[in-house]
Amino acid sequence: MEFAGVGTILEPFRSTLSDTRRRPWREHGIDAAKQDLTMRCMAVFLVCWLVRTATGSAQVLITGETGGAGAQAVAVAANLIQPKDFGTLANFWAQYGYGVADRVDAFVTYGNISVFGETQHYVGVGSNIAVLRRGQHGLDLSVFDNVSVPVTRRNQAATLLVTLALVASRPVKLGSVAITPYGGFNTVAPIGQRALGVFTPVETLHTGIAGVAIPLGKTWSAFVEYDPGPNLRSGGVGLAVFFPRSHDIHRRVIKRLHAYNSAEYSWLCRRAPASESTKSSR
Repeated sequence: MEFAGVGTILEPFRSTLSDTRRRPWREHGIDAAKQDLTMRCMAVFLVCWLVRTATGSAQVLITGETGGAGAQAVAVAANLIQPKDFGTLANFWAQYGYGVADRVDAFVTYGNISVFGETQHYVGVGSNIAVLRRGQHGLDLSVFDNVSVPVTRRNQAATLLVTLALVASRPVKLGSVAITPYGGFNTVAPIGQRALGVFTPVETLHTGIAGVAIPLGKTWSAFVEYDPGPNLRSGGVGLAVFFPRSHDIHRRVIKRLHAYNSAEYSWLCRRAPASESTKSSR
């Protein structure tokens, strides 16, 4: 599942691992050699893809600053999750975000998470709500939330996976580039069925958040994040593209029209004296 779905650890992971040791992978139509090859291919693909993960992977990949009313963004992400005393999981997702209000951004997400050669697909909805603004308080602080639902292999995951995070950020100037370090705390809580927690945890998990958003031009940004925890560690990267708000476009058009009119007026003023002097000479 999403963000936290990767957080399956301890009992669910140990029980699953012991089951796989008792039951050869060929029981699922995959032998041990094929399973090893599958996991290696997934790892290579993840490293090569290098794009971002957010809610379903025990990560947030988001800063404390909201986009504002009418803002839009599309993001893709990938991350690796390392539960304590267990193997590594891979999570990939794509997300669309829209600024429903000045302090509220809403998201819809599709993703998939893989472990033991099996993949689960999931969808989710969430929001990022601004609490503090750096203009008045020196930093941006927001509450991020996400709820994901499994689409496949529903019997191997919780009915709902809830992610809650408190995120603080502030842009920092490095030479001519303004990057945005961010940090906070993340909680992932499974709701409903959790006995077969292969893709989601069977208990609530907590991690820290440490990341940075790096602008790539005016509309693109890259995210890098690491989330340490006592029972779970996660690292991921993401790429987001932002679309201008409609009123921003309108403002730019008006500004260009004003600039054009000013230039035209200046040109007429420069031409006027010449016309008058020509007329008097005649």
